[in-house]
Amino acid sequence: MTSLLAGETFGQVASGPVGGVTFSRHRPDHALPMHEHASAYACAALAGGFQEQDPRGDAHRSAGGAGETAAGLRFETRRRIRRA
Repeated sequence: MTSLLAGETFGQVASGPVGGVTFSRHRPDHALPMHEHASAYACAALAGGFQEQDPRGDAHRSAGGAGETAAGLRFETRRRIRRA
């Protein structure tokens, strides 16, 4: 299983407008394996969307939506939603 540090992602990374912000872009068909983040983080979907599954259940993130993930929570991204 992969453990990601702050600023690490499976997609392409560009530095954000301020320190501590990371932007990533993923292909619509890019499912992510089970992984965890070393630090808690907030996520906002700017376009498209995705579904994550963790021990608490499924979380759906659509464009304009946001959510948070606790440090060390293991989850996988099951599918990406193409931009309409």
